[in-house]
Amino acid sequence: MLHRRSNARGVTYFSEKLDNPKDLPKSVQKELSSCWSLGKGVVNDFVSTRGDIAHTGSQAQYVTINNLKTYKAQIESIALDVDNMLTEYLCIKTPGTERQWRRRL
Repeated sequence: MLHRRSNARGVTYFSEKLDNPKDLPKSVQKELSSCWSLGKGVVNDFVSTRGDIAHTGSQAQYVTINNLKTYKAQIESIALDVDNMLTEYLCIKTPGTERQWRRRL
């Protein structure tokens, strides 16, 4: 996915970099976060923890197996929320066509 960015001189360019949800345009962030049943804070906590591990390595705070299991369940829930939101969005934007995939509960 290409992301529109501007440098200090105001030159617009496109980037394929997407490290976390904060790299998405604000309008996309708002749309996605509106469907997260667990809320924005859960995603922000996960992204922060992931960033600490990615950028500080062994110096990052230790993450327990129970926390990892919690993160896994949260990510699965949010992925399902986004999947369902996208199928609804496509139904609205492409009236008269068959639903691309079924909603999941």
